[in-house]
Amino acid sequence: MPATRTRAPACSRVTCAALPTASTRPARGAGTCARTESVSRELMQATDELAPPPVAAPPRPRPWTVLSSGPFRKLWMGSALSLFGDFFSYVAMAWLVLQLTGSSLALGTVLVVQALPRAVLMVVGGALADRFSPRVTMLGSMGLRAAFVAPLAVLVVTGRVQMWEVYGIAVVFGVVDAFFMPARASILPRVIAGHELEAGNAVLNVTAQVSVILGPVVGGLIVAAYGIGWAFAADAACFVVGFVLILWMPASTRVGPAEAHPDGGLGGQIAAGLRYAWADTGIRV
Repeated sequence: MPATRTRAPACSRVTCAALPTASTRPARGAGTCARTESVSRELMQATDELAPPPVAAPPRPRPWTVLSSGPFRKLWMGSALSLFGDFFSYVAMAWLVLQLTGSSLALGTVLVVQALPRAVLMVVGGALADRFSPRVTMLGSMGLRAAFVAPLAVLVVTGRVQMWEVYGIAVVFGVVDAFFMPARASILPRVIAGHELEAGNAVLNVTAQVSVILGPVVGGLIVAAYGIGWAFAADAACFVVGFVLILWMPASTRVGPAEAHPDGGLGGQIAAGLRYAWADTGIRV
């Protein structure tokens, strides 16, 4: 008797649709990837929560807003008066020498003996201002200039001035003047905050440029209107008022001597400054 084949029962369309196929089976690593992504998201969220909030940079102040600071305002006014006093002195000294001698050679000699010590000792002034109190250095420079210019004004007004006195005062003036500008640059970071340094330097530099223009003009007007002696008197008054302003600066800017320096002391600082100046072509020229 021949064997009969048994046919498998045909499934309906609904039944076949319900059966899993190769295309509908989940991938073997799909569950692992999903868990990894979930853990990564949780770690990133936790890191964001633990990270400190970003600190906003302080706004850059406009140049003239630093004048709202009382200590800087006193420094600015004292520096301006010192610069104006310098130019009063230059104009009055030139007129005085020409009046006494009528010699252009004598005038050139006075200008040289006044400018040469300032140029040579500027590096020493910077080293002293860095090592000791820049405020004391400024006070000493302004006080000594007032102490020497005031007697010169009296001598000129009374008509008893002599050329040797003019030469001596020119040398002393040049020496003590060399210490003022480095001390002013050194004290600025102690007067205003770090983010205000750019604005503070801008104000002081603009004031210096204005004094270069207006100082000789005002000095010449004083000489023409009142005489050479009174120009020296105005010069001494500028130094006295500037001295008082720097003296009235808050106690927070009154710094004591600096700590010991590992660079060989004051001589090492001066030598380092000279080496730097010689290595820089612009400064050397």
